[in-house]
Amino acid sequence: MQTQQDDNVTQVLNLGPDISYSIRHVEEAWHHLIKSEDTKKLKEIAVCNFDFLLAAVQTVSISYLRCLIEHVRCYILDRDIELVYYTIRKSSDVLTRDPMQLGAQLISWLKSVSAHEGPQALLSVTVQSATAWCDGYTVPLLVPLTGWLPVPLPSQIRCITVPGPGPVRCIEVSPSKQHLILSPKVGDPQLWHIMSNSLVHTFKGHSGPVTYMKVLSQYLVTASEDTSVIVWDMKTLAMKLRLREHIAPALCATLALDNKYVISGSDDSSIIIALFETGKLVTKIDHHRGPVTALHMSYPSEVLVSSSHDATVCLWSLENFTLLNCIQMAQPILNMQISCDSTFLLVHCADNGLYLRSLTTGTELHALKGHKSKVSSLRVALIP
Repeated sequence: MQTQQDDNVTQVLNLGPDISYSIRHVEEAWHHLIKSEDTKKLKEIAVCNFDFLLAAVQTVSISYLRCLIEHVRCYILDRDIELVYYTIRKSSDVLTRDPMQLGAQLISWLKSVSAHEGPQALLSVTVQSATAWCDGYTVPLLVPLTGWLPVPLPSQIRCITVPGPGPVRCIEVSPSKQHLILSPKVGDPQLWHIMSNSLVHTFKGHSGPVTYMKVLSQYLVTASEDTSVIVWDMKTLAMKLRLREHIAPALCATLALDNKYVISGSDDSSIIIALFETGKLVTKIDHHRGPVTALHMSYPSEVLVSSSHDATVCLWSLENFTLLNCIQMAQPILNMQISCDSTFLLVHCADNGLYLRSLTTGTELHALKGHKSKVSSLRVALIP
């Protein structure tokens, strides 16, 4: 068995049709890869690699392969891994009777997925490898030419139970996508590992309830009723900066210009702009006549967008901190989001209506009404 060393991870080389595997090859491959904490290589070399999956089934059993992937899922939440896992799970009865049906089952369940992802995507490579193996298999084998089965993902992958008093007030996904940051109505924000449902860290620093959280790059920004804004480094989980410029509860915050500025809005209607590295106050904007409810950056123009209970959405230049445009709404604004391409503005008003407008001109495009109870959160999805 020949191997190739790459960044301290042993990668199995495909030597041809006469290659043979043992349980040791399978065990050492996935074990070392998961210890390396390199999810990309773990998927490419092991969990989403057809040769590895076939070797695991041939050397041991389909039950062993299921247990192996379930163990990986205790540490990693990943769409590709979930698709392979649920494919194996749904095919267990067939593969228990005939392990050589692995290739056909992967094609049946995953071909429709790979068709939407392009030929270079990992699952597309998995399906291509399974197809090539089936083409070279000497025993008669029924192989589907098209995928007609639905995507093998359930509607719910994981349910996290968080102990403690009161409901969760804010929720954010960590930069690693493996953790959730939860802020209860009472207490400090908490970092929870998704797949193991375990508490990893508690962010202690605020003396009052956290009103807002936002993950930007490697940083977590929190605003609190104690009037302070804190920036946390998500790599070290340490506090990087604390701002105490407001005289009323801080309601929202963001970072701007490649983390040059920390910008926060308050219940006292002010917007504070401070330097990210030192926390030094740059300027204070007192234009709004009500609590500032949301702050977002418009890219790539680097324009600051703010909303308030005074029923206005304001666009600000960060070059000279001047007002560029003011969009008037009919009701006080409770929340606001902008689209990823900075084309659209989605506003949640006090009448519980959602209003879609052009961010540049303020032109009303659509009104979204239909919720029977209070809207609690807004998020604009990424457009693929």
